[in-house]
Amino acid sequence: MFLENLEPMNSSTSSFRSLAIKTMAWAIVLITILWIIRALVYQGIRSHEVGEYDKMNQLFVDTIHSNTLLLGSSRCESHLIPGIIDSITGLSSYNAGLGGADLPVNALTLRSILSRSNHIQQVVLSIDIHNMNGKNDVNSLYRFLPYLGDPSLYKGLSKLDGRVRYMKLFPFYSFPFTGDKMLYTSYRGYADRTTAFDLTYRDGFVPVPVVKNGGFMLDVSKPFYSNPTQKDQEALQEIIELCKQKNIVLVIIIAPLHKNTGDFFMNKNEMLRLLEDQLENSSFKILNYMDGPLSDSSQFFLDGNHLNTEGAMLFSAQLAHDLQPIFGK
Repeated sequence: MFLENLEPMNSSTSSFRSLAIKTMAWAIVLITILWIIRALVYQGIRSHEVGEYDKMNQLFVDTIHSNTLLLGSSRCESHLIPGIIDSITGLSSYNAGLGGADLPVNALTLRSILSRSNHIQQVVLSIDIHNMNGKNDVNSLYRFLPYLGDPSLYKGLSKLDGRVRYMKLFPFYSFPFTGDKMLYTSYRGYADRTTAFDLTYRDGFVPVPVVKNGGFMLDVSKPFYSNPTQKDQEALQEIIELCKQKNIVLVIIIAPLHKNTGDFFMNKNEMLRLLEDQLENSSFKILNYMDGPLSDSSQFFLDGNHLNTEGAMLFSAQLAHDLQPIFGK
């Protein structure tokens, strides 16, 4: 009687085991297919030779042969024109600014570039001392995902956002962050198709896109304070130490703010003192243009934070003249 009852149990266990094995096999097949699809999508993105993702290739895959690196957020990317700076100084510069990049992202970008390039002799770091919001969220995280094979980038991003580890390991976790846009971007890479926006890139510089209604937009209407995090300060110190180790001359700049925005920046002097204190034990210089002549004219601004193309041309020329004696050019 006992043996008769045992036989159906064994059969049931065997069926369950068989189902589990089949399920696991299908899961492995599915994950493998997703890995292959993601690898193909990322390869298409890295195939770009013009525009935004060609720039990402320069920063995280290729070797930059310029001797001067321009580093920062969109206020670097869209303010500093390498062609103008080089024509005045005799330098060979590349604009490594990225829209939305804060100091921690600047630090990991610099470390990644220096791991592949021995050409960098000068770094111009544009710091947005007015725009430290007490957070270190990685802006547009999706654009970095095809480049997580770079050890410096992966290590740095993982510290800033723990999800990055899972995004690298599991394709089904990363796909929602890349979305349909990445599929089209990948297709354009394979097909060698460029957009009008791609064609505006020059040595990493890209002008701020003009809004449809045109004209100046004031985007600040009440007092605000900047609130740097511990990660911000550690990242700046990392940049300073990297430059010291590599015998790179570092110049920190503060790009112009429109007067109306600058007037609402309530702890401006405190932020400047913090920056000066952190550089106290180095020979590196700070060039502050926040309240310079350009700040008084809406003619040179797209909004309270960003110069338009005319303003970027004037600022690049001004900066170039100021860099000449520092870099010995």
